[in-house]
Amino acid sequence: GLPLLMMLDRRRLLSVLAHEYGHLRGNHGKLSAWIYRTRLSWLKLDANLQRNEGVMALVSQAFFRWYFPRFAAKTFALARQDEYEADRISGWLLGAPVAAAALTEVAIKGNWYADEFWPSHWARAELEPQPPGPFEALHKRVRTPPSEDFARQSLREAMRRVSDLDDTHPVLRDRLEALGQKAALPPWSVRPALELLADSAKWIGHFDNQWRRAHAADWKQHHAHRSRIRERIAVLAARGERN
Repeated sequence: GLPLLMMLDRRRLLSVLAHEYGHLRGNHGKLSAWIYRTRLSWLKLDANLQRNEGVMALVSQAFFRWYFPRFAAKTFALARQDEYEADRISGWLLGAPVAAAALTEVAIKGNWYADEFWPSHWARAELEPQPPGPFEALHKRVRTPPSEDFARQSLREAMRRVSDLDDTHPVLRDRLEALGQKAALPPWSVRPALELLADSAKWIGHFDNQWRRAHAADWKQHHAHRSRIRERIAVLAARGERN
């Protein structure tokens, strides 16, 4: 939630919240919970059957292999219909252009967050033995939007995706079409919704400290590994000069 508050302006964040309200208004939670529990029960049953070798187990496994893909396909399709309904409510409350811009900005910046921000943050372990807080760094970096080349490439990749049987959410192309909007790079959010928090610095500090505690051991291990690599490179470089 904190990165989303940093990356979206107030109206686009409200469109995301309106989408979730749409799920509540449509009473999607009860059916989704039933589908989830049923799917889990079938998977547990399959795991138990895999350990049995009797005739009934073989018959049941054959039925499972026939039935479960059909159950999954139909329930995922139903879940996607729920998403369209929630998008319609978001578009009705905030306007379809705002809802479409929010979906597009989340898709592009989510890609940047995963592919650009986190690798660069972990790269700091090269020289820093203690883990720095990622959210303070993110707060500074999101003030500069992704480059136009990165944004366009991310949008092209998102628009090329097609819904699979395993997708509980429609792809971006389908969601924009359902809203009656065309794919385009949106104007980037200028004033982040982080201003809605009474004391954003306190929350950034809280989640930074939480992240440091959770990842301290991995960070130190990564730093030690990179240090050994640097030492090995220095040794090989010295040998190269002598030879």
